[in-house]
Amino acid sequence: MTADFVTKRAHKKSRAGCQTCKTKRVKCDEAVPKCGFCEKRDFTCLYTHKSPRSSSSSTSSLSPSPNGFHPEDRFPADGIETMDDESEFWSLVIAPQPVAKITTPLGALTPTDLRLMHHWSTSTWNTLAIGKESSNLLLVDIPPLAFENEYLLNCILGIASLHREHGNPGNEVDRKTTAVYRVKALNGFRQAIAHADSKPLNWEAALIMAILLLCLCSKDHIYNEDLTVVNWLVFYRGLSAIITMKSYEAVRRTLVSPIFQREITKLRIVPVIPTILINLLEGIGPLDPDFEFLEHYCQALDSLGILYASLRQDGIAPELWIRVVTWPSFTKQPFAECGKERRPRALVLLAHFLCFVKLIKGLWWLENMPDTEIRMIMDIIGPQWERYMLVPLEAITLPKKEDIANLLLR
Repeated sequence: MTADFVTKRAHKKSRAGCQTCKTKRVKCDEAVPKCGFCEKRDFTCLYTHKSPRSSSSSTSSLSPSPNGFHPEDRFPADGIETMDDESEFWSLVIAPQPVAKITTPLGALTPTDLRLMHHWSTSTWNTLAIGKESSNLLLVDIPPLAFENEYLLNCILGIASLHREHGNPGNEVDRKTTAVYRVKALNGFRQAIAHADSKPLNWEAALIMAILLLCLCSKDHIYNEDLTVVNWLVFYRGLSAIITMKSYEAVRRTLVSPIFQREITKLRIVPVIPTILINLLEGIGPLDPDFEFLEHYCQALDSLGILYASLRQDGIAPELWIRVVTWPSFTKQPFAECGKERRPRALVLLAHFLCFVKLIKGLWWLENMPDTEIRMIMDIIGPQWERYMLVPLEAITLPKKEDIANLLLR
């Protein structure tokens, strides 16, 4: 038994039919609001309207039919097929997805925060401190502490911005960004200290903050007329005040203790102080305005003698650099006040200290600072003190650290 099959002539597809008819490959009668094919089968009927073609591209816009079809409805569940003519198919309008926010106990980080935190964790962390253990502390342990203490977070972000600025000098955006974070860090830290009685202070965060301020405020002057080396004295007095909230022994038991070491090796030779600096203080008589500070000048000079001995014993090495960076911690508050008052003898001692700062290698935040400071000191104290400044003035003319070391030891 046979049957005759009649071949159905393929129809020419309408370009104005509904989308469902196109997917089913049937002729659409283009009735509105619902074509006959969809009406009989209770299908969703969707018409698309094409926007005028431009010279560069052609797009179609999605227009829901009056029956309430929405783009998320897509197609009937029983009739999805691959389109054979995608140019005829409506284009999907993809809305931009919201950027995922990175949050901390302090709140969400801004895009600038994230960019600087990335710079800190990839480039800055191992360029700030002396010794592998201290550097690892800055990478692993300090960021979580910063995420809980806003002033510390602003400090490390400010240092990261300063590092970017150092690598791209003259960039006004980086300079302004650094200034903003610096001000926020300093103001936040002052408020945290001021309200320590009423609001518990994270002691470890405050300790680290006091140290990192040396970096944040060394490459650029906070105030136009301030000496960075004098600010160091002030910052170390602040650190000393934070330490005395507990004790130095308590610092040794903290997670951040490696960054507070003041020596790597014991000093085995007797410190020798240059004659010119001894003469500087021998001239202080009872009627001299500096007489009341003589004890503190002598103490600063004795601690400076340790640097001369370390240079002779260890050479230009981390053992010396540790002692140089921590030297201001051996001075007392009255000596810091003498520096702030710009007393010539205090500034001369600081100029000789800056010669040792020039011997440190690998810390970008100290580059060029000693030369600038020595020149500023000479301008402040005037030519009558020049004979005490001969070594520092010669040191800024020497390009090699070995030559500076020989100058200091002769």
